[in-house]
Amino acid sequence: MEMFSIASSSDGNSICVGAGECHILIDAGISCKRIVEGLKYYNHSIDDIKAILITHEHSDHIKGIDVVSRKYNIPIYTTIGTWQGILDASCTKTIDESLFHEVRYDETFHIGPFTIDPFKTSHDANQPVDYVITDGNKRVAVVTDLGVYDDYTVEKLQDLNAILLEANYDYHMLQVGPYQTW
Repeated sequence: MEMFSIASSSDGNSICVGAGECHILIDAGISCKRIVEGLKYYNHSIDDIKAILITHEHSDHIKGIDVVSRKYNIPIYTTIGTWQGILDASCTKTIDESLFHEVRYDETFHIGPFTIDPFKTSHDANQPVDYVITDGNKRVAVVTDLGVYDDYTVEKLQDLNAILLEANYDYHMLQVGPYQTW
């Protein structure tokens, strides 16, 4: 099992987790072209991608979802709240709604050899979710834009072989900056 970052920044995020010929993208916040090139860099093809898991609807996580999912007929998995945010986003006006599969917190699901455990996360989005993925031997997590964490989050992230963790919580910036606070 492998995990690698194609892009991770405020300009766009896309992480790949997989094994053999079954890989999953977590977020598609960069162009389809950059995703394809990023996969090639790691000696993979877009044909290896069996699903796209979306963490939340901010543009740096969904910018390329419309084109890549439609062009390659790749199913999209996310929460209903995030899906609504995707449909409302200006960058996803031609998204194929038939590719959507609903994810619910703490309800595992399977894609190929992988078991995916989606869990609630703290972020200023509709219904953000992060993911723990296992193939039965290895267990990895992708946690993006983590605001604050609690015992629930810590419990979900136990016994991992690897984690890609992005945390950027700044209470003062939330109070005086352009971001919505709850």
